[in-house]
Amino acid sequence: MSWLRTYLFQLVSVCMLCAVAEALVTQPAMRRLLRLGGGCLIILVLLHPLLSVDYQDVRRALEAFDLPRVQTQQATADNRTLLAGLVQEQTEAAIIDRAEQLGLALEVQVEVQWEDTVCSPVPWAVTLCGRADRDLQGQLQAFLEQELGIPPQRQKWVVQ
Repeated sequence: MSWLRTYLFQLVSVCMLCAVAEALVTQPAMRRLLRLGGGCLIILVLLHPLLSVDYQDVRRALEAFDLPRVQTQQATADNRTLLAGLVQEQTEAAIIDRAEQLGLALEVQVEVQWEDTVCSPVPWAVTLCGRADRDLQGQLQAFLEQELGIPPQRQKWVVQ
């Protein structure tokens, strides 16, 4: 804080010096010249802190502000991973519930993909392991396509 006190003392001293010098001069032409010189001197005193800045310190200080941005990006990536895991679990649970309603016992593995258009993970593909007759398999395929948006080409059936 002493640097601020020194800076303000220098600024006030130069302003007072310019005011006293101007008061002592009586000739208008000389007074204008003195105002011009005094104004330039005041501007130099005002800008002196900028001229004495260590720009390496400024660069290091600015780099310190970059760290929270990196941490925020990591947190965003972690949140995306968690959200994708939740969507995967919920989708698998919904498919198992529907299969049980149809009387099927299946193992389900859902692949989730991040959709930037909706800023959310969506069910992308599914692998179903178990036995089902064609009618029940068709009903479950229709559910997967209509309710979850997984087209038949991304539905894989593995018969056990």
